[in-house]
Amino acid sequence: AADALVERFGVLRLLEAVVQHHEVEGGADPGDGGDDVDPAQQYLAQERHTLTDVADLLGFVDSSNFFRACKRWFGLPPAQYRTRLWHGDTAGSLLRAAA
Repeated sequence: AADALVERFGVLRLLEAVVQHHEVEGGADPGDGGDDVDPAQQYLAQERHTLTDVADLLGFVDSSNFFRACKRWFGLPPAQYRTRLWHGDTAGSLLRAAA
């Protein structure tokens, strides 16, 4: 029960960050195919952040909850998703492959 609560808190923090980003940047909805990407994708694409750093930046108290959330969001663990981002795969192609 505690893990689920922590995971939900992390998801809420992520959603809050996305909303704030869109308000500040005037960005498009991440689901509409625009150039805007969500914070998880941005952080994972940056080499300077470890996976633990990304989990912390997104508000996850426990990295294992972040790893489960990535599998749910992207269909892949964060390390594999990051590798695909670094090799030029777009979010759309990754999501289609996971479906």
